[in-house]
Amino acid sequence: WIPCSAKEEDIFKGLQDMSPEDRKKVQEALKIIETESFKKVARSYGCSGGDGDWGDYSMRVTLASDGTGTVKETSVMFRDSPEETETWYGSYTVKGDFISFSASELETSSSGAAGVHTEPKKPGKKEFFFRSTEDQTLLQVSSKGEEFDMPFADGKKKILK
Repeated sequence: WIPCSAKEEDIFKGLQDMSPEDRKKVQEALKIIETESFKKVARSYGCSGGDGDWGDYSMRVTLASDGTGTVKETSVMFRDSPEETETWYGSYTVKGDFISFSASELETSSSGAAGVHTEPKKPGKKEFFFRSTEDQTLLQVSSKGEEFDMPFADGKKKILK
């Protein structure tokens, strides 16, 4: 028996005490619950902003219903500087309204007067955290839930629609 308020460690301990048949049933049920949580948030979200001469920023987060996704950040730091893009590939988990994205690969590109230069995917690690809202947007937050401000947008929160 596993109480409803069980922590992850309690669940794993409880699974060890079960028969193989019961353990398989619980694991299948957990997989269904996980899949449903992915389906709730699976879509593409984006935000962008800038202040003309001094910079532009955009973020596109794509969450697939299988728990994989991408986070693409594009920025221009000054009107004559190249556009820099980082695309992170990885997987995510959902716990309530908190989404944790763990990237394992990075692809970078730069475009400007000299053309476009893209580096192939390479291993990389980065964590992104979001809170899903009732109006089906994401708010980028820290691992502790502190809200991020949008670059070049004078204190506006980084909300992805």
